[in-house]
Amino acid sequence: MNENKLIEILLDESASVSERDDAAMDLSAFDSNEVLETLLKVGMDESVDDVILSSVGESLAEIWLRNNNFNFDSYNALCTTTKFAIKENMDVT
Repeated sequence: MNENKLIEILLDESASVSERDDAAMDLSAFDSNEVLETLLKVGMDESVDDVILSSVGESLAEIWLRNNNFNFDSYNALCTTTKFAIKENMDVT
């Protein structure tokens, strides 16, 4: 599935938690600014289910590690669940 469709699913609040979670995980394969912006947007939203937020955090960590472009300001703006998932997947101090 292409990144635009995955972004659409992740942002679709009428989609199931499972569908949105799968989309969040699958987006880890892409490095575009649009993917990063979407993951960050969702990762800041405390109303999103924790399962999805954890997958968003894992995907952000994978992208940041792969591209060696961790952004501390973006990280600090994320909600606690997303930050925890990132900490579990990369060394953030």
